[in-house]
Amino acid sequence: MNSKRLLCFLLGAALILQTPATAYAAETLTYEQYKGGSGYSSTLKEQDYAVIEISTEEDLRKLAENCVLDSWSRDKKVVLQNDIVLSMASEFSIPAFAGIFDGGGYTISNVKLTGNGSAAGLFRYVQEGAKIRNLTVTGEVSPSGSQDQVGGIVGVNYGSIENCNFTGNVIGDTEVGGIAGVNAESGEIRRCTSSGNVIGNHSAGGIVGNNHGVLNNCSNSGNINTYSTEVTYDLDDITMDNLEQINSTSNVAAHTDTGGIAGISDGKIYYCSNSGAIGYQHVGYNTGGIVGRLHQGYLQNCTNTGHVQGRKDVGGIVGQMEPFLEIQYLSDKLKELDTETDKFLDILDATQKDVSSYSRQASDIAKSISNHLKDANSAGNSLTGTAHDLWYIYNQELNGVSNDLKVLNDELNKQADDDKNNGNSHDITISGNDIWNGNWGGHDNGDTGEGNNDQNNDQNNDQNNDQNSDNNDNNGENGSNGNNNGGNITITVPDNTESYKAALKKFGESATKHLDTMTSASTDRSGGIKDNLDTLNKSLDNAFDQLGQLGDVLEAGTDNASDHMDDLMDQARVLRKLVSEIRDDLFRYEGISVEDTSDEAASKGEVNPGDPDAEEGAAEPEGTEEARYDTSSFQKGKVTLCVNRGTVEADTNVGGIVGQVATEYDFDPEDDITLTGTESFDVEQTVKAVIRDSRNLGDVTGKKDYVGGVVGKAEYGAVISCESYAPVESTGGSYVGGIAGSASYAIRSCYSMGKITGKNNIGGIAGEGCDIFYSYAYNELDMSGEGQGSIAGKVRDDGALYGNYYVEGSVGGVDGIGYQGGATPLSYQEFCKKDGIPDAFSQFTITFLADGVEVASYQCGYGDYLSEDQIPEVPEKDGYYGVWPEYDLRYITGNKVLEAEYEEWTASIASTEKNDDDKPLVMAEGNFYPNAALHLQVEGDTYTVALTNSMEEDAPDYTGEATLRVFCKDADNSIVQVEQDGEYVEVESRVIGSYRQFTMTVPGSFRVVEAEGSHTMMIVMCIVGGAAVLLLLVLIGKKAAKRRKNRRQAKRDRKAGKAAENSGQAHETEEK
Repeated sequence: MNSKRLLCFLLGAALILQTPATAYAAETLTYEQYKGGSGYSSTLKEQDYAVIEISTEEDLRKLAENCVLDSWSRDKKVVLQNDIVLSMASEFSIPAFAGIFDGGGYTISNVKLTGNGSAAGLFRYVQEGAKIRNLTVTGEVSPSGSQDQVGGIVGVNYGSIENCNFTGNVIGDTEVGGIAGVNAESGEIRRCTSSGNVIGNHSAGGIVGNNHGVLNNCSNSGNINTYSTEVTYDLDDITMDNLEQINSTSNVAAHTDTGGIAGISDGKIYYCSNSGAIGYQHVGYNTGGIVGRLHQGYLQNCTNTGHVQGRKDVGGIVGQMEPFLEIQYLSDKLKELDTETDKFLDILDATQKDVSSYSRQASDIAKSISNHLKDANSAGNSLTGTAHDLWYIYNQELNGVSNDLKVLNDELNKQADDDKNNGNSHDITISGNDIWNGNWGGHDNGDTGEGNNDQNNDQNNDQNNDQNSDNNDNNGENGSNGNNNGGNITITVPDNTESYKAALKKFGESATKHLDTMTSASTDRSGGIKDNLDTLNKSLDNAFDQLGQLGDVLEAGTDNASDHMDDLMDQARVLRKLVSEIRDDLFRYEGISVEDTSDEAASKGEVNPGDPDAEEGAAEPEGTEEARYDTSSFQKGKVTLCVNRGTVEADTNVGGIVGQVATEYDFDPEDDITLTGTESFDVEQTVKAVIRDSRNLGDVTGKKDYVGGVVGKAEYGAVISCESYAPVESTGGSYVGGIAGSASYAIRSCYSMGKITGKNNIGGIAGEGCDIFYSYAYNELDMSGEGQGSIAGKVRDDGALYGNYYVEGSVGGVDGIGYQGGATPLSYQEFCKKDGIPDAFSQFTITFLADGVEVASYQCGYGDYLSEDQIPEVPEKDGYYGVWPEYDLRYITGNKVLEAEYEEWTASIASTEKNDDDKPLVMAEGNFYPNAALHLQVEGDTYTVALTNSMEEDAPDYTGEATLRVFCKDADNSIVQVEQDGEYVEVESRVIGSYRQFTMTVPGSFRVVEAEGSHTMMIVMCIVGGAAVLLLLVLIGKKAAKRRKNRRQAKRDRKAGKAAENSGQAHETEEK
């Protein structure tokens, strides 16, 4: 697979680049050592500590002032005397604490830390050997500034925190936890609880953000990162310097490494539980009910009951599990040859002494043999020196490549600044194999298939880094088809890429020269190696031949000499064998071998994963809990004895126990690989990741590919003795399995029961598998595409099947076909009789839940039924009605959880009969089902009303009281009379707009009448009379005005006539 080739490349580079650490004087301490307590270890017993009593806020502030010096609190015991409520005058924290702080069960409340900085908490640093115990803290820790290493009680813990509780809010950026931001390798947190809300962009956990030490018997009930956020990057944000950081999980879009107990852990976690909600739907990477990312760490007996959500790599227990990687230097045959030759010379010297008294001839032969062996020894030393020379050249040339990278970085940074304002860009991918081979053209990501389709389908959630994550997924998938895409680096560049290409070409040419130098060094020395091997072989042959001659001379020798000869002959055979092996190794060397060593034997007898009953309600005595730990086996890269009962939802790589088993994007060979042995040419890499003895009981739902009851996608590792009894579904993707969506290594002795739903490649055990042994499946499969099987939808051609069984009646074992001995069908009865079948396959549980709370639960056998009387009533909920989902309980064949479905009541219903203004005549108020109806008959002023209010069809009319509203033309002066015993009786009612509201028993009749003593007609007559009088007055006024007008006109006419008469008389006088 490409991922394994990439590991080989990185591991090989790690071998060559190993450099010794700088040596310092013994008394010189690092800053990290100072923060952790400078290695101080008290010689006093606790009863001899100086006691400081704290009873007021002033006492606490004084303690904080004194603890500015890290050594002040050494050998001191601080005892809290009572509850303390902090004032808001000014915030403070205790800088460094190295003694014992005993809270005595009291509470420090109203903590408020909002100032700039990191390592924020009531205690900033708790040093190694220090103890914080029996303390409750409430408040808010939400610093500004860098916001790293933020905890509700402690910022960074190097000591012990025990029996402490936090309630409130903790908000930061990186390494954020309810109890501590960071728990160092020397730190231990035991029996602590958190019920606060924790919000952090990277490495956020209910108890601790980043765990390197031990977490024991801790629990979280608070919500972790249950809100949405997005992070995007502009083109001018991306340089070669920050490209690795942007691609790492601490810088991808949205939250990364979110867990109910720890955000990220490479330490050990025992007996911890989470009941809080974790993550936000379709947002966040590496999200787990217990740990977001298990970085080669160990997890045992942990339980999750909370709802876990995210986008990618999401699990009920662990979001992403990284395998433990180890490089083993095996014995170096060159060094062994040198050692064995020295032994030969020692034996020969002893022989020379024994035979010198017998014969000069024997002495001469022995000397000759000695000379031959000295030549052989010299040739061996030369071979060793050549090997060291090659190591030195390789190291120098790779340093040259590193310098070339720095030059390339400077050139690309400069070009990036010039292109800062260019908004058009596309992706360029450079693969690890291209780097090695000197091909620097890159590959356009436009043809990466599913990665870009994924981006198009989810463009609101997927930003640049999300695309990188999806493309990496595609690389993992393509690896099984032989495409060499492992180790891709994807960068976003402007459309004008000529200068970038020139810089890359320049780097490629320079890097190729360095690599050519390495190749030439090997080639130049190959002749010397061959010559030395020939000399070695020839010298040993000559020595071996002369041994026969020496034997003849010494035939009459002593018994002691005879014994030496036997040793010489045996040692000669050893040397010749070593020479042959060296020749074979040097001329057939193929690089580092990779071996997955995760497979283990299945558990014998019954196992009880999760928290043991003995842990509930009582703390175990000191020193007793270790006896229950898995100390007999390897404790790196393992999840064991864990239980998930919570619902798990994500887009891709989602599992009931672990989301994905894979190496992280920010893989660092120096930090992430364990080296054992001394350096040699004989190197083996081992990979170990184990999920075992764990059980999933919660529904697992994914949106896209890789969904599993135990693990979504396992690129490495083994799943052993695990069980899943819950539905597993991908709503739009493929590779869905009852145990694993996809597993590249081993599944052994696992059990699956529940419905499996997906598109392509779905299976009762694995959607896609490799080696599957002794596993049992009883599932209902629902596939819309191709490739389904009761054991597996698809198995690799080189994979193995043995001893797997499934219940007949569904599809065949693998891709629809059963295989005798590999994937064998059995009747249900035969299936349940197989040795080791868990009781869960024959004793089913039907559970009724309402808002996550169990209402009723029944244990049933195969074929049993539940009667109507056994089905509980759905609990009432204000403003809502509830119903149980439809499910046939008349013939039970498996486990089922029925969650009550609540919908809001309809607040009112209306009659279909309406008035002239299109308003309903009658309405009813109350809580109604969606199909409720109001039936109305109207005869004159009488209304007959009936109601139907039921989820069932053809249900009888509702009988009981109802609140009605009736439309009235004059609501203010109307009353409502309800028929009672054949008579209409007025009932109390009130006006609401144009309606009167009242209560009556339905079905029934009522009528609306005018209220007695109503003055409506009088008012109307007055209004009409007034209008008539007003009209009469208007008419009279108009008539009077007309008379006045007529009189004025007549008067004017009379004046005009008299004037005309006078004018005529005057005219007549003039004519005379």
